[in-house]
Amino acid sequence: MKKDPISEKFAVKKLNSLDIYFNPAANADPLKAITTLPASTNTDESANPSLRGGSPDRSRVYLNGSPVLNPVRFSRNDGLGNFSLFNTELIDKQYVYSSNPPLNFGNSSAGLVEIETNTQKISEFTQVSLALSNIGLMRNQKLGKNNFTQIYANYQFSDAIIGLNRKSLDQLQHFSTFDLGANTHLKKSIKTCLSTHLIILLMKNIRF
Repeated sequence: MKKDPISEKFAVKKLNSLDIYFNPAANADPLKAITTLPASTNTDESANPSLRGGSPDRSRVYLNGSPVLNPVRFSRNDGLGNFSLFNTELIDKQYVYSSNPPLNFGNSSAGLVEIETNTQKISEFTQVSLALSNIGLMRNQKLGKNNFTQIYANYQFSDAIIGLNRKSLDQLQHFSTFDLGANTHLKKSIKTCLSTHLIILLMKNIRF
């Protein structure tokens, strides 16, 4: 399990999944949870992190030590997008560096967000969510004593929400998206483990 950075008391804000869920402004999204922090200077409704007055392209998002160049799903050409790629259920820790990030990270002049996925043992369960415009499915599955995988899928559809709001959404004819992802942790020994995270966006369809 990765240790907290030595700068934790000074220049970094640590969030876990419960901090994100209990933040009413986050909409259960890890990157939108950053907008309520003192260092956030996000002036639009985008999930892209904006820290210390810098534009979103001056901040970087890292997942398990790897950079994520486009962390917002289905963003517009100007980079604006309402939700990030990350499933909060898979997150163990999220660090927000509003000043100087650790030396092992680079290409950031405004700030940095480091996301670590679950590496501890999990309980097996299946979770289903349903809303007017979305249905989601998630499965936690053990793969032995110390290994596990977490798989999820989301499908957004427009029929119900447009049907109930025809007057206010009269210019929107249809929208639909589908994405899926997986987080897998394989532990071979005390010093050897492998964590992988895969996100696939399969479909985006919007008609006006």
